Amino acid sequence: MSQTYANPPAQMLPQKPEQVIHGAPAPQQGYVSTQSPQYNPQYNPQYNPQGAGVGPPRPWTSPFRSCSPMELCCKTYWCPCFVFGKAHHRLRDPTLTNYSSFNSACVGYCVVLHFGFAWVPQMLQRAEIRAKYNLMGSGLGDCCRAYWCSWRELLQEEKELIHLTQPQQPPPPQQGYQNVESMSYAPKQ
Repeated sequence: MSQTYANPPAQMLPQKPEQVIHGAPAPQQGYVSTQSPQYNPQYNPQYNPQGAGVGPPRPWTSPFRSCSPMELCCKTYWCPCFVFGKAHHRLRDPTLTNYSSFNSACVGYCVVLHFGFAWVPQMLQRAEIRAKYNLMGSGLGDCCRAYWCSWRELLQEEKELIHLTQPQQPPPPQQGYQNVESMSYAPKQ
């Protein structure tokens, strides 16, 4: 039984391109050795400009069964066409310039939802997100999630796109302990 790792331990990775783990396929194009200065075990959540497939696929940052924030969760459950349209627009334009709630993706989703085939565009959009941002998953998994858990799948797509497309804020600078005057102890002389 083999396991798939999002971030395989360094000892599992070939140290040189010509070195191969017993039984594993040869490294593909875009292989970066752990000895290389380009190797970074912590993946940057931003879009990889070199294209999909560079490095192993990484896991989704938003859990599939999470229903937070509640406002987005309710909107996805009761009005999925708006969430689908926004995710579709965000996938093409992360800044949401010229975004409108009633866009062509939203209207098209409403039409296929009426006939019971809303899972098809969701499945295709999920596959597009996985390919663009090098996320874990498969076509069969996309199909199953979109068909049986459509609103949860759509919620995960939107939260993932929000996470991936918003600029990452650096953490605030850490300051050491600041001595407060009223809490100072002056030794007796």
